[in-house]
Amino acid sequence: MAGLPLTPREIAKRALYAAYTQFQAPAKAKALAARGSQRVSILCYHRVDDRLKDNVTLGLEQFDKQIALLKRHYQVVRADAIVRGEIDRSSGRPIVAVTFDDGYLDNYTNAHPILKKHGVPATFFVSTGIVDTDREFQHDIDKNVRGLPNMSWDQIRELHAEGHEIGAHTINHVNIAKVDQATAETELTESLARVRQEIGVQDVAYAYCFGKRTDITAERRELARRLGYSACYAAYGGTNDGEIDLFDIKRFGVNYGFSETAFRAKIEGCPYGGGAEASA
Repeated sequence: MAGLPLTPREIAKRALYAAYTQFQAPAKAKALAARGSQRVSILCYHRVDDRLKDNVTLGLEQFDKQIALLKRHYQVVRADAIVRGEIDRSSGRPIVAVTFDDGYLDNYTNAHPILKKHGVPATFFVSTGIVDTDREFQHDIDKNVRGLPNMSWDQIRELHAEGHEIGAHTINHVNIAKVDQATAETELTESLARVRQEIGVQDVAYAYCFGKRTDITAERRELARRLGYSACYAAYGGTNDGEIDLFDIKRFGVNYGFSETAFRAKIEGCPYGGGAEASA
């Protein structure tokens, strides 16, 4: 995208997003704040890597610009502060949290220094059976994206020690809505126990793998609640207005397809679309 002339369609979209952000969004934010229900937007990243361009990746420079933008314009919090209700929803500024799914090494080598530079906390949802191994994710194999390394537990513990939250993302990155009850219970139980063991925390949140509406069922939400998770995060898009269901917290995916205007408009609840949704 960078360096290519914008199409008339892209120019029109960016103008629409800019107009929304400048005129409509402030009025909506003010109205939500007056009701004590300020918008909460949770960003779902996967990879920060200049070598790739797909619907779950963005480059280092773009990520740096996005994190700097968050610091300038929004209340940036760690996701578990939302779960505990430790956020100011009467503020005129929308609330934003940064999350990562899967556990790729670039989260540590590329994203972590940028987060540290700007003083922004994040939550890293890791597939516990893939951490510290050279296993590849099936969704990468299916797209012929090969050889992407994963974080180690030492690196994940370092992230936690520096103020980031660590959550679970099953053992093997399975779609728990599409496996049998016994497999779903094993994946959730053992990934929860592993995070507690490795990180030394009791309260652990879970992010659904794939995370679309059809991948999240009432039965699996209740299973996660019963097993002791503190919250569950989806990835089917949208922002959180009004009361937040802690076992169906909305997130939207971020990738290279977001211009700055689309990124801001998406955070502020623009109904006109944005970059391509991430799904993994």
